[in-house]
Amino acid sequence: GKKLFMNLIRDKNKTLSQQVAGLRTECDTCITIFRIFQSAVVMIDEVDMILHPLKSELHWPIGNKVPLDFTSSPNPGDQGLRWRLPLHLLDAVFYCTGNVGPAVTSLQDSREATTVLEELKRVITEGCRLKCLQSTPHLVLLSTAFYDKELKPLLARWMQFWLRANKLSGMTDQQVSRYLQHGEMDDAMGRQLSDDHMKMLNLSREWLRCLLPHVLSKVDRVGYGLLLPEDIAR
Repeated sequence: GKKLFMNLIRDKNKTLSQQVAGLRTECDTCITIFRIFQSAVVMIDEVDMILHPLKSELHWPIGNKVPLDFTSSPNPGDQGLRWRLPLHLLDAVFYCTGNVGPAVTSLQDSREATTVLEELKRVITEGCRLKCLQSTPHLVLLSTAFYDKELKPLLARWMQFWLRANKLSGMTDQQVSRYLQHGEMDDAMGRQLSDDHMKMLNLSREWLRCLLPHVLSKVDRVGYGLLLPEDIAR
């Protein structure tokens, strides 16, 4: 009985050794595959399906739903600040094309705001002359270099009116402008700001740096598929 038991142990140990060897081989194969993936380029067709949040596990939301910053607030006056920010910027652009929006109306008694808007209007007119902007079918940005050099500094000044109205404090206008345009801020200054004010600055900078020039570069009926009522009727 003892001899039979020892034989069973030896057979079992041999089987485990074979299993370990097999697992090591599989690990070596996986490492080779990972190295291929790291040095390869994947071409994916039908990206709209791949990134669809309801059809693809590559873009699947998990966890509890949490509101985006500045979309909701216990204070009714602060509801939707995330969407009011870009509307404030766009109102300045619309003013230069003959449309007066709520942001412009609310600042009509401010000489400083009027000066910024008139300078912006002059720069946009010059941009159209230089073919850095086009005015048909609506105002369209053609040159990001022109935007960065001529438009962004003025829009950063215009953005400061919105930040002041939302009680941003602890920074001078020059410091705010430098951060909005170049992302420069001292660590000590950043620590003095509240979490909400820091988020406001970051969101403002993102709109000025990236989102607004992207929006302005799109033709509505091409980039967004927006049609006039008479177009739909046809």
